[in-house]
Amino acid sequence: MSQQYQIMQYVLQWSPSFCQISNCENGVSQKFSIHGLWPAYGNGHSIHCKCSNITEENEKVKGVMKSNSNLKNLFRIIWPNLKDSGPSYDWLWKHEWENHGCCIGPSLTTTQYFEAAEKIHQNFFVLNGISINLTNYLVQGGVQPSNSVLYSGAKIRGALSRLAGNNIDIYLSCYRKNNNILFKEVHFCFDTKITRFISCPLLQNGLLCNSNVILPTF
Repeated sequence: MSQQYQIMQYVLQWSPSFCQISNCENGVSQKFSIHGLWPAYGNGHSIHCKCSNITEENEKVKGVMKSNSNLKNLFRIIWPNLKDSGPSYDWLWKHEWENHGCCIGPSLTTTQYFEAAEKIHQNFFVLNGISINLTNYLVQGGVQPSNSVLYSGAKIRGALSRLAGNNIDIYLSCYRKNNNILFKEVHFCFDTKITRFISCPLLQNGLLCNSNVILPTF
């Protein structure tokens, strides 16, 4: 059943944090990469899907990538599967479509869903033909990734939100590991037509990112 969405969330994960949660393949770069593109309600809660036919939906994803090699090659760089050699390289794309995409059709087809992610990257995360390095925004904002230095969520959010612009709120996600709070990912929000950044609503679990946050390194 299709569902109406009011916000599009572009979610970028920090690879050292991801690899503390999951087993990663060797040689994963320390950087941000796409976790997913999540249509969401106006309150910021993402829409979760239960596809009626997963095999059919997987074939749709394979078809999109087969018909657009440039898109596939770009996604292998900016939307990689970081997990170890078990799942195939396209596992994450299928997973994200199955969990966040298939239930919003026919308002957004499989092709349009992945083209939307490409559009966001090209229009908002590329400058002068070069992909923006969000780690530089952290460092320039006074946040140096470290396994020991603690930062406030506001400090991290302020450093990264400069990309979206003044008065635009972004959302941080953190998780607790042992007695530490680790930064996990950042959500940038867009209007449904993907023409501009918009402020992300505050989600309750964002409270984890309030203070004493570690932005880990490899």
